[in-house]
Amino acid sequence: MNEPLHLILANASLAHQKKCRQQFQAMNLSDGQPKVLSILSDHEGVVQKELASICHVEPATMTILLKKMQSDGLIEKTPVSVSGGKRAFRIYLTDKGHQMSAAVNQIMEDAKQLAFMGFTDEERKLFYVLIERLTQNLE
Repeated sequence: MNEPLHLILANASLAHQKKCRQQFQAMNLSDGQPKVLSILSDHEGVVQKELASICHVEPATMTILLKKMQSDGLIEKTPVSVSGGKRAFRIYLTDKGHQMSAAVNQIMEDAKQLAFMGFTDEERKLFYVLIERLTQNLE
């Protein structure tokens, strides 16, 4: 329990990424794309700016990610007017995007099952409560 918090969190995150990254690369997904696919599976039709916020990335970074995903046939953008007459885009998964999203979510579920191997249901619930509280405290 003497290891610094930042190292514990970084090591856990890196172990999770390593477990998933190889499978994502085999699917020709870049580092940011699995997160976007997973989020879109629950928030389809979200405005691009809001998607960037949900993903905790800059709007310019999201623009680059989505441009690649659109050229790969994973998403489609639909123009929409927002407040002040500004133009924005709603983001939707294509059929291919839905298939990739399902595969990404399965990889994440498998990693979660592996991560919590040997944990009781109570320990899992407590972990989520504590990590969410830690995150809120830092935000």
